[in-house]
Amino acid sequence: MKTICEMFEDFRLLSPQGKEAIQQYCLYILEKAADELLQALRNQHGDGSLYAPQEANIQIQRLICHVVISNLHRSRSCMFHGSNDLFSDILAHCDRFSDANNRGDAILTTSQATPIRFTFSTEYILYLFFVATECHSLAVRSKAIDALRRCCRREKFWDSFHAASVAEWLLHEEEKKRKHQRQESKDLPGNRLVLSSLQLFQEDDVLLAFRRPGWARVEVEDVQGLKEYWIHIGEAVFGGPPPKSTPRSPTNRRLCLTLSNPIWPAAAKTMGQMCMFGEIRTLMDLP
Repeated sequence: MKTICEMFEDFRLLSPQGKEAIQQYCLYILEKAADELLQALRNQHGDGSLYAPQEANIQIQRLICHVVISNLHRSRSCMFHGSNDLFSDILAHCDRFSDANNRGDAILTTSQATPIRFTFSTEYILYLFFVATECHSLAVRSKAIDALRRCCRREKFWDSFHAASVAEWLLHEEEKKRKHQRQESKDLPGNRLVLSSLQLFQEDDVLLAFRRPGWARVEVEDVQGLKEYWIHIGEAVFGGPPPKSTPRSPTNRRLCLTLSNPIWPAAAKTMGQMCMFGEIRTLMDLP
């Protein structure tokens, strides 16, 4: 992965032909490395089998890197156009992984002498959030949002319900924008909204340190520029209306998590930053 990231350092400056050549070579390296890793893991077992959640986790990371590499030549607003099948595959492997996620506590606290063969990913929420915010298919994004609400997972200072609420809000805002453009008979290219940054805040007077953040500050980019919104994510409500935004900053708040552009899983994010900014920036900032 380090070799692939290094190849994208000057990607922005290349000609279209040069970019395509780099993309094709990196995809070849990615697929070859993934196949070799899976085979090496199978060779560790006498029957050649592989622990299913472990394989699913590797396949998820492979597919995410594949879809990112394939789209790095596009503008941010048009990125991932025509990649719905890859996003569907990512979601299918996430479903395979979710069973182990739900049984995680039982597996990790087992008293059996058998060593634990699988380290649970700390990016499962980001896997689903990536699909829920970047895919161009509304149906696939809705499935990813439902999966976030079902998995009941917490990672660092956010949980799957936070991610589902923000993704659902973004989807709702895009639909409002499309409806407005249809009414005005406009057909603007790249009319999807791009989530550029996400910050979660706790209420400052909350006594319990583990209290869920109640507010999200998001920066969203479209063809007209960058806009900031405050979203009250509150308590998780399955099947309820999407959260609403407010133009004003809430008072008495404490920052607890920042996710910066692009909000992707780590390996894909590193490649994206190299292409967009020419450097690797902080992956996740905690106050």
